[in-house]
Amino acid sequence: MNALNLLLERTIDYAGLFPPAGLSIAETVFRFDQYRNSSYRSRLGRLVVNWKQLDSIEEAVRRLNPADDGNCWKISALLPCVSTDGKDVIELQAALQSVADFNLRFAPSVPSDTSQADPHFVGLMVDSLEVKISHEGQIEPTTSEIRAAMDHPNDFPVDLFLEIDCHADPTALIKQTSLRRQETSDSHLYAKIRTGSVVAQEIPESREVARFIECCTTHQLPFKATAGLHHPLRGEYRMTYQPDSTRGMMHGYVNMFVATLMSVEHQLNQSQIEAILNETDSTHFQFDYNSVAWQSFRITRQRIEELRQQTLLSFGSCSFDEPTQELAAIYPTAELSV
Repeated sequence: MNALNLLLERTIDYAGLFPPAGLSIAETVFRFDQYRNSSYRSRLGRLVVNWKQLDSIEEAVRRLNPADDGNCWKISALLPCVSTDGKDVIELQAALQSVADFNLRFAPSVPSDTSQADPHFVGLMVDSLEVKISHEGQIEPTTSEIRAAMDHPNDFPVDLFLEIDCHADPTALIKQTSLRRQETSDSHLYAKIRTGSVVAQEIPESREVARFIECCTTHQLPFKATAGLHHPLRGEYRMTYQPDSTRGMMHGYVNMFVATLMSVEHQLNQSQIEAILNETDSTHFQFDYNSVAWQSFRITRQRIEELRQQTLLSFGSCSFDEPTQELAAIYPTAELSV
């Protein structure tokens, strides 16, 4: 396996339900099943849905009746946005109860004496939760509420991603999240950054993303990204799939992964991270069996495997074809070993 493929293994959390794709539930489920059996299946991560759509997802999967290959469909559920002063807690509790009930019905990892799972139905499992955190206040009320609701003897560990706004200085919230992760031994607590939008003015600048990356790596807090990372390399692209769509400068997911891993491997400062994020020349990224390189910086495949679990875990994208097919067109030699 080429180091490029190792770098991008299980990276794309498919979010076809969300803009700019905005597909129906039936179409999203159909495509996710297709991607699970495609030549690029090693790139595929979770299916991203709103918590209110869980029952509809189940219905769509039952209608599709996909082949059960023994591998559960892993789902990341978006929870309602909550403020850190404890408001909106009722909706949050409803969302968490819905997730718990869903997993009790369908997750095959739940013990058989309590499980209501249909043995002839493909397994479904919400093993990831994502919630946006207010930039004011503390993370404690939200994380405590979520963990308390999900902390049942029959439950498996659920990853919790806290979306932190990178437009404002994220340092305080990242420090809080990292500290809680260490003090409570909550190894399934992570950060999340929104890297794009369908409105060009709302896309974070490279310096903001670089600040977020540097802060997360400094405090040893793994994270995921979401929105706007449809393309391998930074460049100017259409903001939506509409023919008359405006164009804007968008971040590249190869830039993101290389910048994040290099920041740890070579103790890069914010300016150096930003330089990799701003790279638009594909020839400045080099991939072979043994390593990944950007200009004079290099990282070995062994370190890639180690750092992927410690830094940038995945990114949400409403398209799976676009990021995989564009990458194959840019780096055909590296893609031969997919």
